[in-house]
Amino acid sequence: GGIIGGTLLGFISDVLQKRAPVLALSLFLAVGSLVGYSRSPNNKSINALLMTITGFFIGGPSNMVSSAISADLGRQELIQGNSEALATVTGIVDGTGSIGAAVGQYLVSLIQDNLGWMWVFYFFILMTSCTILFILPLIVREVFSLVQRRQAHSLNE
Repeated sequence: GGIIGGTLLGFISDVLQKRAPVLALSLFLAVGSLVGYSRSPNNKSINALLMTITGFFIGGPSNMVSSAISADLGRQELIQGNSEALATVTGIVDGTGSIGAAVGQYLVSLIQDNLGWMWVFYFFILMTSCTILFILPLIVREVFSLVQRRQAHSLNE
């Protein structure tokens, strides 16, 4: 799901030339898929389908952040032509993701052992919601930019 999600969401964000609204919508849908997954019956086929959908909505944004956004940062004026700065930015993005993944694995086992699997899903839902909240200023800015661009385009016609 993450591979397909990363590819499709990356394509959509390239067409829109904005990443945050695509990430936000995907993460919002990821919350819904996590709720559905947490309530799913004990059936391997349904589990596989829900895991694929959840991977699409969570893995897609993860792939976009670690690759496309790093590439976008490399095109910023402050970094252009400075390979050391680009390497530093890419390292920070990838390193932060790796630390998050490592800490997350520890927390998942800790939460599951002490509170049960439902609380693991609540934790995932909380973290996904926090991600949306943290990128909210960027979402607002990019959606406003898209609206302005469409208004300017419609005035020129």
